Amino acid sequence: MSLFSLGLFTIGIIMGCLFSGTSRIDILPVRITPTPTVQGNTAIQVEKFTFESNFEKDKTYRIYADSVEMGEEKKIARLKGITCNFYENDKKILTVNSENAEMDIQNKNIRFKNRVVFQTNRGEILELDSLYWSEKEKSIQGEGNIKFMQAPNTGRADKIKGNLDLNTYTMEGNILLLVKSVGKEEK
Repeated sequence: MSLFSLGLFTIGIIMGCLFSGTSRIDILPVRITPTPTVQGNTAIQVEKFTFESNFEKDKTYRIYADSVEMGEEKKIARLKGITCNFYENDKKILTVNSENAEMDIQNKNIRFKNRVVFQTNRGEILELDSLYWSEKEKSIQGEGNIKFMQAPNTGRADKIKGNLDLNTYTMEGNILLLVKSVGKEEK
């Protein structure tokens, strides 16, 4: 089996097992690079990676990554240059962008890291250092330099927890809320 076939097979099996439901993987153009790790194992790296999967009835997500790397242990996929779109009934409900992410295959969660920007279809924007999404818990948890903008208001905190679409959330630690009063204009 060629390195190309082995790499596609390995990543396809691993990512297909990542979350329950239907999955699709696109890798174009393909460049698979075997890289020795410090422990002497081999890691596989793929450039221009797309992964799509269902996580609830009528809900899917699609991850686009500049590159993905996975070691022989096959438990953590490390992604770079991430855009992750979440859909409900084929309508995009939110987007998460980050420089890096780690997908824990066994526990079915994703940790977005470094300059994370989370934007809902309602125009709410959450900027933070790290965002953790758990399919099993159906929740998000974020931490580090949190700035949450819900026009015209802005909140800052150390941590945030909520459901995926941020219909409900809790902010913790060094909370600062800037609330702008919106009233009727007089003529």
